[in-house]
Order: sequence, then C-alpha cells, then structure tokens
Amino acid sequence: GPTMLQAQDAGGSCGIQTAAMFFGGRSPSTSGITDSHTYNGTAWTETANLLVGVYTQAGFGTTTAAMSAGGDPAPPSRAGSVSWNGTSWTAANDLALGRLGVMGCGTQTAGLISGGSIPATPGNVYRAATEEYDGTSWTAANAQTTGSQRKTTFGIITAAITAGGSPEGPPDGTNAAEEYDGTCWTAVNNLNAGVKLGNGSGTSTAGMIFGGARPPGEITSAKTENWDGTCWTEIGDLGTARIQLGSGQASPNTASIAFGGEKPPGSTKSTDTEEWSEPVY
Repeated sequence: GPTMLQAQDAGGSCGIQTAAMFFGGRSPSTSGITDSHTYNGTAWTETANLLVGVYTQAGFGTTTAAMSAGGDPAPPSRAGSVSWNGTSWTAANDLALGRLGVMGCGTQTAGLISGGSIPATPGNVYRAATEEYDGTSWTAANAQTTGSQRKTTFGIITAAITAGGSPEGPPDGTNAAEEYDGTCWTAVNNLNAGVKLGNGSGTSTAGMIFGGARPPGEITSAKTENWDGTCWTEIGDLGTARIQLGSGQASPNTASIAFGGEKPPGSTKSTDTEEWSEPVY
C-alpha cells in the first residue's frame, strides 16, 4: 500500500483495511508524539492531534469512533484515555489501573484492554488485569491467566483473543494464547512460536497475528500466523519484518492491513503499509 506520511511506531491503531487509523507512538526523533493519521484504502491523511503525546498505548474502535487508552505519556500518568469522534480527540475517564504496553480491542462503546506494565513498580511488574469500557467508564473485569505486556489482541468484548507478549520473567516473547468470553479468560492452543511486539486482526474464530520479535534473541520477524478458532497455522510473511507496528484490528483475517513499526537494521522507524488478502476457497 501507499507509504505513511511519516515514520512511526508503537502507537495506537484501529479500523479495517479500507478505513484504518494510527495515532501517537514514536517518530525517529521523539517518544510520545501526538500525530494522528487515517487511511481510506488509497491514501493516508493527517487528522487532529492527540491531546498529549503517548506511546505503547491501547487503541481500538473505528476511524469515526476510536479510543486511545493507557501508554507512556508525558507527564506520565499512564491512566489517561481519550476518544475520537471522526473530527477531534476528547478527554475520557481514566483507566482504573494506569499502565503501558497494553493492548485492546472492541468498539468505542464496548471495549476491552488487558495486560501491560507499570515501570515505576519494583521489578517492572507485568499485569494480568483486564478492564472493560462502556463508552463512559472503565470497569475492572476478571484477570488473565498469565500477565504480560506488548501482546496482540483482537476480537470484540464478548469474544476476544490475546496471544504472545512478554511475560514476567523470561525476556523473550511467549507463545501462550487466551480467549475471553465476556466474563472469563481461558487458555487456548499456543502459537507455533513465541512473539512479542507484534500486531494482528480478526475475530475469535478467524484471526491473525503478524510481525513482532521472536526467540531466540528477540529477532525482528515477518512471520504471520492464522487462527481458525482452534489452531494457529503459519501463513505468508510480511514483506518487511517489523515490531511495534499498527493494524486494522477489526479487519477480517482475509483482508487485513499492517502499517508503520520499527525495522532493522538500527531500529529504523517505518512508513510501510502492507495489505493482506486471501482467496476464498
């Protein structure tokens, strides 16, 4: 696809292949930018800036009704959230637990976030905490089986998948995956390989995860895995290996999109946009 207007990684993202959005993150010179851009299937367009620079936050929703929550902002409250109405960003209620490295999914009126970390906590504690958003307030929900940060999450508030991430302890990404049914988290079949800092899209029965850092040695990867509701299967690679990239999270696994991120060598920020299409057999 067409390149982004600027190199950017570690921001919030949302939407579908023909209507996606990337906001905040890091530029080559700054961590915690306010820049926000939308993609219409043909070109990227600059939109109104976030209220405060932030990165490694959760993003979910659509290009006319999105949310940005948590992350590492300046000043570092890490609990802030803002909503997007298609024209401007507006302050929303804070998270119950401020954190960075968090991922989310769902809609602006029925959203879900989980995981993350609090760097100020001794040992950089990784969290299993889950919160739901009803369009007004954040409410604590049942925690995940295993806490982690910088994982991939897709689906809706009553049927979500989270996979990979960096658990407390080993530095490399985990291959663990869990499913959320609107009440509880349940372990499902593992990824074929551990991964963190990737992204993905789809539903709880038809999703995909791509990019990220994989063991051993946290190598930047182009690998893609497909989820069919039961098993993970490796499919076609990204054209460019990247970590901390954006995605059209609500895209089906037959028509997804990946953009931005950080690619080797030398941790170069990326402007790449890639669209995924799969034949219907």
